[in-house]
Amino acid sequence: MKTPKKYSNLVNQNKITEEILGEVIYSINKRAKNWRNQKRKYKNYLLDQYDSYDNALDNEKKYYKMKSDMLEKLEPIKIHKELRFRNFQRKVSEKDLEYNQLDDSDIFRKEIKTDRATGEKVMYKLVRYKLDDSLYYLYYEIGGYTFHQPIEKSELDNFKDLEVDVLEDFETFGRDTTELLSVQFCKKVYEKFMDNKLEIV
Repeated sequence: MKTPKKYSNLVNQNKITEEILGEVIYSINKRAKNWRNQKRKYKNYLLDQYDSYDNALDNEKKYYKMKSDMLEKLEPIKIHKELRFRNFQRKVSEKDLEYNQLDDSDIFRKEIKTDRATGEKVMYKLVRYKLDDSLYYLYYEIGGYTFHQPIEKSELDNFKDLEVDVLEDFETFGRDTTELLSVQFCKKVYEKFMDNKLEIV
């Protein structure tokens, strides 16, 4: 997309609006997702003589880092939690201390096996359980655009003042580059913003 002249004029004066800043981060973020999608496509190529996969991976990382760098200088407004669970199952022998303490609702099958070492019959309970594997994101709103920045569960204590909302059906997409601000303009804004040379007006 051709950069609007008023955007360039403002940034040349070392000024920027929240709307332009949001659009720049949006464009950077969507480019990262475009490269992510390309990487997924190239991953299955048996013959990649042009290193397309590595190139896509490098660009994905580059644009996500730019987005992350810029968001770190801004304030998140809440935390979003994406619910994820991993299902596990395991056998508990009647010789284990917890055998008689298991909740019946967790047991999905019982079986008897012969202990190879002793030849005796041993009763087992097969137990299913879920492990919370949820993902957490800092959530930002900038100039009418919204962004998510992944964080580790261990980092949540650093953001105790932020409300936590559960995300439903969280999925992200890239965008046609003709709908995005130019790479050149985004890089210029990124560099000035990271050097604290832009005043938000």
